[in-house]
Amino acid sequence: MWDTRSHKNLWTVQTTQEQRMARGCAFMTQADEQQVIAVGDDGNIRFYNATTGRASRTIATPNAINAISTHIKKPCYATASSSVCIWDLNRNDPTTTLQWGVDTINVVQFNPTESSILASAGTDRNIVLYDIRTNKPTTKVVLKVISSRS
Repeated sequence: MWDTRSHKNLWTVQTTQEQRMARGCAFMTQADEQQVIAVGDDGNIRFYNATTGRASRTIATPNAINAISTHIKKPCYATASSSVCIWDLNRNDPTTTLQWGVDTINVVQFNPTESSILASAGTDRNIVLYDIRTNKPTTKVVLKVISSRS
């Protein structure tokens, strides 16, 4: 964790060989505590205290996780792998799993303005919009070329 004002490293997470590559991280605040949530190839979701860097918990999942996005208002986050999973911050299992015929999803992002809309991009050139109010995909666009973040 870097302090951009002072250009100093505040804390570092040491990983083991079993943890493999980190694919994404996101910040979330709950009960006045800022957390960093990290995901990666080992399929684990790791929670760290943003101030101390101390690990607080780990959730094991069966697949590598390629991306994470946190909701701007609700205590939930989304992960991307072979499907998009919506997680409640206080649970160890996804509350919703969303799919629409995609091979692997490499990017997931909540819309910062319309916070109930979630977008994903996959290796099959699809961009899919989901509405988390209904827990259903709403729109699918197939690109002519692969997206640059896939």
